[in-house]
Amino acid sequence: MNPSLNTNKNKMAKVAVPLLLLLFFPSFISSQAALPLQTTIQKDRSTSQYVITAYLQTPLKLTKFLLDLGSTYTWVNCDDYTSSTYQHVPCNSSIASLLGHYACLDLCNSPPSPNCGNNSFLFLPDNPIKPIDYRKVNGLNTALIDPFALPNAQGSLTLINNFIFSCARTGFLKGLAKGVTGLAALGRSNISIPVQINKAFPSTPNCFAICLSGSISQPGVALFGSRGPYNFLPGIDLSKSLVYTPLLLNPLGKDSEPDKPLLSSEYHIGLTSIKVNGKMVALNKTLLAIDGEKGSGGTKISTVVPYTKLQSSIYKAFILAFLKEAASPCFQSYYNKAC
Repeated sequence: MNPSLNTNKNKMAKVAVPLLLLLFFPSFISSQAALPLQTTIQKDRSTSQYVITAYLQTPLKLTKFLLDLGSTYTWVNCDDYTSSTYQHVPCNSSIASLLGHYACLDLCNSPPSPNCGNNSFLFLPDNPIKPIDYRKVNGLNTALIDPFALPNAQGSLTLINNFIFSCARTGFLKGLAKGVTGLAALGRSNISIPVQINKAFPSTPNCFAICLSGSISQPGVALFGSRGPYNFLPGIDLSKSLVYTPLLLNPLGKDSEPDKPLLSSEYHIGLTSIKVNGKMVALNKTLLAIDGEKGSGGTKISTVVPYTKLQSSIYKAFILAFLKEAASPCFQSYYNKAC
């Protein structure tokens, strides 16, 4: 995963991502999970965005989604959504209570469609690549329930019948990679893709793994509902060689209100220092921690930012340290025995 250090300024330094490859070929539909569920992650050539494919609607249709590790819920463009099984989420239903308090569409002024239904719960989707101009695009959109499917370990498609997601308008697609018609949410929430898979198959582990490829031509992979083994080549189980670090909670997410704090859906890690050539960079370490009162600071992992972002003072200190080490004889001559 590409790390994105949570900051205010857009100073940047590119980082490399290791290459891993997995290919599969779905053949038929199953109502039972043969774990793990899986899908390829393709790095788009022109945008460097990570794109996954899944199946949605009835009949099932292959759909491309922007992969967002920190989003709360999945959404798809419903201006071109045709399905014989979709249902709106009623405002007074138990599902609506689970989703929280966004808004309700009491009376639809247009013919019934995925975008319009009486007494329908509404979401406020987000485009993490390009901010939405709500003066031009209707921000509130209906919540839907419809089948969603992913390939499983046996090569067939595993169906999740009552998948919850949000509609969105075509204007939400600006800035997204060509062919992408929605966003796949893997964030901390009760309706992210991993959690909905776990609810559909309660005996499966509530976890997922993603491997991001740095290659345009060779895909990575997302795996759901399994702690491993992750066999990418015969005799090679990557789960045995992983390095682990705790994930931290940000108590104030972007949807928080003054009288209603909400946990962030993003994943944070406890970064404590930065080193260049083995030497500590002098920086204000308080910026590396999450401010529990404001929700700012800290270090988050992102799949929608294609580079590392540093707060401006940290970036300046990092550059000075890098230039100093780059000018040293030991750095310039790797095989210098005197070093």
